[in-house]
Amino acid sequence: MLKMRPTIPANLPKEIQVDGGLLTLVGKANAALSEYKGRLLTLPNPNILLAPLVSKEAVFSSKIEGTRTELNELLENLDQNIEEDESSQWLEDLKEVRNYDITLTISSELIEQGHPLSQHLIRQCHQNLMRSVRGKDKKPGHYRKIQNFIGHNHHIEDARYVPPTPETMESAMNNLEEYLKYEDIDPLIQTAIVHAQFEIIHPFLDGNGRVGRMLIPLFLYWKKYLNYPAFYISEYLEKNRAEYYDRLLAITSQDDWYRWITFFLEGVIEQANKNQMIIEEIIELYNDIKMKVPEITASRYAIQIVDYLFSRPIFTIPQLAKKIDSGPGTITKSIRKLHESNILELFRQGKGQKASGWAFKPLLEIIHK
Repeated sequence: MLKMRPTIPANLPKEIQVDGGLLTLVGKANAALSEYKGRLLTLPNPNILLAPLVSKEAVFSSKIEGTRTELNELLENLDQNIEEDESSQWLEDLKEVRNYDITLTISSELIEQGHPLSQHLIRQCHQNLMRSVRGKDKKPGHYRKIQNFIGHNHHIEDARYVPPTPETMESAMNNLEEYLKYEDIDPLIQTAIVHAQFEIIHPFLDGNGRVGRMLIPLFLYWKKYLNYPAFYISEYLEKNRAEYYDRLLAITSQDDWYRWITFFLEGVIEQANKNQMIIEEIIELYNDIKMKVPEITASRYAIQIVDYLFSRPIFTIPQLAKKIDSGPGTITKSIRKLHESNILELFRQGKGQKASGWAFKPLLEIIHK
C-alpha cells in the first residue's frame, strides 16, 4: 500500500506571499546579480575565461547526485578519449561530469543561436547529459512513461517523494513551458519557481536534478537577465544539500514556497558575490599573463597559448599543439620557458605513450576558492 500518493503539481503562475523580509531579500539578490552581470561585461574573452567555471559548476552539480569526480580530474580529462567499455566507478563518474560540462555549453550555444528555452531544448539537454553514461538505458531525451519515486530503497511504499503520474507530468510540463514565457514577476523569484517546479515534476527516469540545475543559468540567459549563461549556484546547493532537499520537499508536503524562495535567493547573493570576486581575479591574472607570456616565450603563438591556458588550465603539449595548429616541438620550447618562469607546473611526468601533464597553477588556485 502506498504511503504517499503521486504529487499533483500546482499550476503556474503561483501566487507567492511577499512580505517585507522577502522584498528586502529580493532587492539584495537582484543587486548582487546586477553587480556580477556588470563584471561579466568586462571580460575580454568570456567563452575562454568562463570555461573553467562551467567545469566547476558541472562538478558541484554532479556531486549533489553522489559523483566523486574532482575539478582537477575533470579539467585533465575534458579532451581525453575515454573508452566506452570502461566501467570503473571513477570513469563512470568522470563521464557523467564531463557530459554535464558539454551539455551546458551546447545548450547555451543553442539559446545564443535563437532557440527558445522549451520542452524540446530540455529534452535535448537530457539526451546529451545521459549519452553513454549510467542511465543511458532510461530513455535519454524522452519523458518517462512509468511512475518514478525518490527514496532510500527500491520500494515505492517507502518513498520520500512520489512525483506526478506520467499523465499528470505531461500536462505539468506544458504548464511549465508556458510559465517560462511569463513576465509579470521578479525574474529571480521566477527562476526559483522554475527550478523547483521542474524538480517536483521529475519528468525523466534519471538525471532530473542535473537538468533542473542547468535550467537556472539557461533561464536567466534566455530571459536576457544575464549577458552570458554564467551564473552557477550548484556550489551553494551542494554545500547545503540537506536543506536544499528539505526546502524542495516542503513545497509539496506543506505548500511552503516561501522558505524555498528565501533559501534560493540567499544562494544567489552568496554565489553572485563569490563568483564576482573570482572573475575579478581571473581578469587581473589574464591581463598579467597576457603581458608576460610573449616576453618569456618570444613565440608567435604566445597569445594563443595564453587563451588556451585559461580555457584548459590542465593540459598536455599534444593537446595544446593540436588546438593552435602547431608542431609539438615548437610548443615544447615555450612550455619549458613558462615552467622555468613558474607560470606552469609539471604535475605528471610522461611515460610511454602518455604525455606529461601540465598545470596552470595560478588560475587553478583562483577557481578552487
